Formats: sequence, structure tokens, C-alpha cells
Amino acid sequence: MLDYGSAENNLSLLPYLTGSNQADFFIQHDPGMSYRVLYVLNKARFSTPVRAGGRLRARTELQSAEAVGDAIEIIYLLTIEMDGESKPACVAEQIFRGFP
Repeated sequence: MLDYGSAENNLSLLPYLTGSNQADFFIQHDPGMSYRVLYVLNKARFSTPVRAGGRLRARTELQSAEAVGDAIEIIYLLTIEMDGESKPACVAEQIFRGFP
């Protein structure tokens, strides 16, 4: 859990919340790929505001992975939740493309 409260930082915190800024994340999750780019953040919905000092967590679900030309397109469903709230703060599809 991250103790951070700022509504505009929901999306900027995704690499931290999902662990994708760790040094070995790319090697573990995208073997054989030279680089990965965030292609698009799709269908982002903000259901409830993040209170200052709110504790956030992100849940990531793999939706699909398929070849697109010489790249691999990976789609994750991301849900950012806040302690004490019944609705998620944000739900979005995150689409990456990985290249050999």
C-alpha cells in the first residue's frame, strides 16, 4: 500500500503501484523483448476522488497478449483502489507494445 493522496496522481503512480519501474521487471515479464512502450491508456474511468492522505493499491489483470506485426501487444486491466472506499478510484486498460 502506498500512502499518497492526490487525485491528479492516480495515473502517474501506475509504474510505482504495479512494480513496473523495478530494474528486473522488464526482463521477468517481457523476455526476449528489447524495449516496451506504453501504446495507449484506454477507457480510463475515475469513479471516486482520492482523498489527501488516502492509501492506494493497484490490481493488474492480464487481458490479452497477441502478435501485432513484429511486436507483442499486451493489454492489462488496471484497478486503483483506496482504503475505505467501495468504488475504485480508477479503472483503465493499459496497452503496451513490446519489440524484439
